[in-house]
Formats: sequence, structure tokens, C-alpha cells
Amino acid sequence: MGTFKKGSLKLATKANVPIVPITISDSYKMLEEKNRIRPANVKIHIHSPIYIEKLSNEEKKNVVDIVYQTIQAPLLV
Repeated sequence: MGTFKKGSLKLATKANVPIVPITISDSYKMLEEKNRIRPANVKIHIHSPIYIEKLSNEEKKNVVDIVYQTIQAPLLV
């Protein structure tokens, strides 16, 4: 998983809309053979929304890290 840039969620934060993190795992299996797409079982985990208005000021500053950790957690299991 790559890093998230600090401004990646700025629009959602300014609009005060919920952020719904989604984890997609095992998608690499679709492209294992010579960059041809093939059938594979992919796991999709839709997490609970993160409501910006319910976050403290400190959490708002670190919302990128919160979303990153939320998406990463199922990949580490």
C-alpha cells in the first residue's frame, strides 16, 4: 500500500462529508500472467464512515493517517 498525501482528503474535510474507507485485497491476482486480466477472488471490505464533524481538531489534522490505518488493518491480518 502506498502512502497517502496530506491533501488527498482536503476536499472531503472542507465539505464536511463522511469518508467511507474501502479496502480491496488480492486484486494483484487478476494481473499475475503477462498483464492479462483473469478471474480472481478479490476481497472488498467497506468500513464504517468517518464523520468529520465528530472528530476533534487533533483528529482532523490526522484524518489522513486515520483513514490509512483503517484501510491497512484488514491487509495485516
